[in-house]
Amino acid sequence: MANRHQMRQCSVWSMGTGIRAELECNGGGCVKIRMLNGSAEAIQYLGIPADEEVYVPAEAVICGTAHRNNMFVASLINKNEEPIFEKILSILVLEDSAVYFVTRKFITVKCVVHYHAYMIEENVLTWQCWLQ
Repeated sequence: MANRHQMRQCSVWSMGTGIRAELECNGGGCVKIRMLNGSAEAIQYLGIPADEEVYVPAEAVICGTAHRNNMFVASLINKNEEPIFEKILSILVLEDSAVYFVTRKFITVKCVVHYHAYMIEENVLTWQCWLQ
């Protein structure tokens, strides 16, 4: 079931439509965007000034799934039918209730069938910001 849920989220995110329903944000507060991990990517992607304040929740619950900093999410499926994982560095909520994740992409090394898990390693060259 978890696999199906993750694949659904991957397909929705890859279409770029995002999931807007059932958003609940817990904790956190307003922070200047330049103070965040991956701020340069967020500034470039969102096109907002570095001194702009954004709401950074400690947790964002979207359609019943809780997302926190340092959590890994499967964001896409590569050409080998393996998921691409990304680590959430920051969660941003803008005035229009759009939720953005600033993430660092990881490389899928192999599938460990015995543990039903994937071995991943950090891709030091890739940061990105994407609409949730």
